[in-house]
Amino acid sequence: MQVPEVVYTIVNNKPFYQTNFHTNIAPPNKGLQIPYHSYSQASFSLADSHKTSLSSFSTFTSNDSQSSGFSEDSVPERFVFSAVKKQSKKKHFKLSKLLKAKAKSSKKAEPNQLPLLDALKKRDLPSLSELYGSFSEYMGAGASGNVRSTYSLRDGKKYAIKTYKAKQEGQKDKHYFERISNEIYIGASLSHPNIIRTIDVVMEEGQIHQVMEFCPNDLVTIIKSGQTTQEEINGYFVQMMKGLQYLHHRGVAHRDLKLENLCVDEQGTLKIIDFGSSFIVTNPLDSLHQKSATSLVGTDPYIAPEVHAKKAYDATKADIWSAAVVFAAMVLRKFPWKVALESDSSYVKFLQNRDKDEFFRVLPQQSVSLIRKMLDPNPDNRPSVDDIFEDSWFQSLVL
Repeated sequence: MQVPEVVYTIVNNKPFYQTNFHTNIAPPNKGLQIPYHSYSQASFSLADSHKTSLSSFSTFTSNDSQSSGFSEDSVPERFVFSAVKKQSKKKHFKLSKLLKAKAKSSKKAEPNQLPLLDALKKRDLPSLSELYGSFSEYMGAGASGNVRSTYSLRDGKKYAIKTYKAKQEGQKDKHYFERISNEIYIGASLSHPNIIRTIDVVMEEGQIHQVMEFCPNDLVTIIKSGQTTQEEINGYFVQMMKGLQYLHHRGVAHRDLKLENLCVDEQGTLKIIDFGSSFIVTNPLDSLHQKSATSLVGTDPYIAPEVHAKKAYDATKADIWSAAVVFAAMVLRKFPWKVALESDSSYVKFLQNRDKDEFFRVLPQQSVSLIRKMLDPNPDNRPSVDDIFEDSWFQSLVL
């Protein structure tokens, strides 16, 4: 399905959300942890049907005892990015190959090796500005760093560059690089039209820069324009699910799907971004054994109820819940609740009425059956991403 061109405008110059930056950073994770991110967050509440409630939402640290990563062993040579002029001929990094190289090198690895640092030190290429241009437009920020756009005179292209915050005074190299290496490794290993592409990683003057393809807008900007049609929303939903299917097949759960983490490029293609909260559910070399997540991460309106329970949960099923909330927020331009807890009156109302079609009347009628399943409070009853692709309504969108 081709997504129609979107015209980006702002209604009455009044956005319908507020952004609040949370800068409290948890202590560095130990071992091979998925790094913690803080988030810029927006609030849409359905508690009041005629206006949008504005509030900020909590964020949470990542401290999964079973998180997986690559930061203890040597980096395969193919992680060392090649010269830009040769990149178009190279295949993207394969997570399975990274893991194979990790297994082979484990016996030789020193306990304090910093593979990301070692890889970046091996790089002998022109400077960041020479390759990708000088920083121009500021695009966003979080606890781990900020994102700015550049324009390269070398190739006439725009890029989005995430600059990670410099190592704090007194912070050990091991802790600093562990906090960001998993996000970079996961991002660099992915290759799909609906996943943001990592083009390069550069370290200059002690700061690490992740170079990515440029996307001018996220779905918050697009949806708040008030100009999106249902056909366009359906198209974005399909693209999001295609990207999510790819992630889950790769053994990765995103764990922070939200409007802000879905951007759209200049051709109208949706891209999933920000893998700072991602969790490796299955090792591609051992797909029979699925790991459970345990930590509370994400952004309040999108977080599945079981994630709040402080027990082990299936992170892929939590992604399914979040994807349904994204769809509802696109249609309604509001959130169905502030947080999926029984302390939230809107969520309680949902629990009491979720079996009634009338409760979902604001959604497209054909979508109700699937969205209701995706929002089942019991994750065992939720469809997998492959089940969603078998749904008759979803198939009608893809055709």
